[in-house]
Amino acid sequence: MAPIHIHGVPLDEGGGRGGASGGPESLRSIGLLDLIPNAHDYGDITPAMPHHAHQHPEEIHAILAATSAIKDRTYESVKQKAIPLVLGGDHSIAAGSMAGVAQACKEAGKPAPALLWFDAHVDLNTYDTSPSGNLHGMPAAALLGYGVPGLDEVIGDHGKYELQRCAFIGHRDVDPGEAERMAAAGFPEASADDFHKGNPEAIIDDILEQIAPNGAPFCLSFDIDVADPSDAPGVDTPVPHGLDSEVLRRCMKRIANHGGLIAMDLVEVNPAFDDSGRTAKLAAELASIAIS
Repeated sequence: MAPIHIHGVPLDEGGGRGGASGGPESLRSIGLLDLIPNAHDYGDITPAMPHHAHQHPEEIHAILAATSAIKDRTYESVKQKAIPLVLGGDHSIAAGSMAGVAQACKEAGKPAPALLWFDAHVDLNTYDTSPSGNLHGMPAAALLGYGVPGLDEVIGDHGKYELQRCAFIGHRDVDPGEAERMAAAGFPEASADDFHKGNPEAIIDDILEQIAPNGAPFCLSFDIDVADPSDAPGVDTPVPHGLDSEVLRRCMKRIANHGGLIAMDLVEVNPAFDDSGRTAKLAAELASIAIS
């Protein structure tokens, strides 16, 4: 089995409220490394700056510096034939972490891998569609080429993913501009409501067959707010009626069984709003199942 490289990104400037910068430490403190015995922890990139309620120019600079730094790390991990597991931090970091993986694949003469996005949101906003202007709602848009100044420069042409090979899972809070992009692109998707009505294994198998057939490589960008707040209260933007913990365990087992996972983000654990580490414990368990 490929070694696992763990990288922390203690960043919360991309979100609406502070606290997600404590995610990497929270995940480590509840024993993440004990759950993944073949992992090597490379520590955190430069710690984040103090959080403000609205993104200041210096905060955007910090986001771009962090995404650029984690892009370099995941790029090197993939070149070393390891699986990077990136601990957030808010979801803006995915613009860098996932771009590094795509660039390493393309430089090796391979296409970008498929991209599986677990999230209560779809993160397809750009500055002209976002109600909040927060960058943690824009990484998927940037990675798919919709245009997010700043993140675009970090991602570069070789860090982008194909629209046809990106799927969204567990969403239940989609802004109007995002919904228009979803409809126009025809992304494979399974909303939270689909999981409430259907079989998790069948849903995941179908999605992976569409974007990564026959064991093809794919990346998983996993925002723990995809879980219902009753199971994961410690997040930046909780949304009710999410996937319960047992459904998520079943999903992660199907992902592991597929065999094509080459990189993973684990983001938006916010210990400032957690309850006795419940969110961090669930997130760590789910990552260990998917990446085993």
